[in-house]
Amino acid sequence: MTPFPYFVHSDAKLSDAHAMMIEHGIQHVPVVHDGSVVGMISGRDVRVAALFESDTVAGHVEVRRVCKTNPYIVDFGERLDRVIAEMAEREEDCVLVLHQGKLAGIMTTTDVCRLFADTLGERCEPTDDDVA
Repeated sequence: MTPFPYFVHSDAKLSDAHAMMIEHGIQHVPVVHDGSVVGMISGRDVRVAALFESDTVAGHVEVRRVCKTNPYIVDFGERLDRVIAEMAEREEDCVLVLHQGKLAGIMTTTDVCRLFADTLGERCEPTDDDVA
């Protein structure tokens, strides 16, 4: 999980959200409105919007018009195995983590893959067959 993730306000311009993604090398940005999480915007969402919205490039489209408004959200205390299983069931590529109703982190499929690789690395002794 990435703690204290970057976020964007729902009335921000899509071009600003895209610039944030590029600047920080991220693909998912939580969307907030009046201090509450209301959505998620991804790099893919931005690219798709650019295909259909001529104003996207000019920066006139607001994030709220493009973001996913029903992101997968869990409480900080939720069991990791349940979260990952639910991500798979829902075919979600990220989950937002809240602590006492406030955005505390974001976990993506990349984070899950890193965790899985670390876990396998700790449990498996290398052999000559493991050489790439």
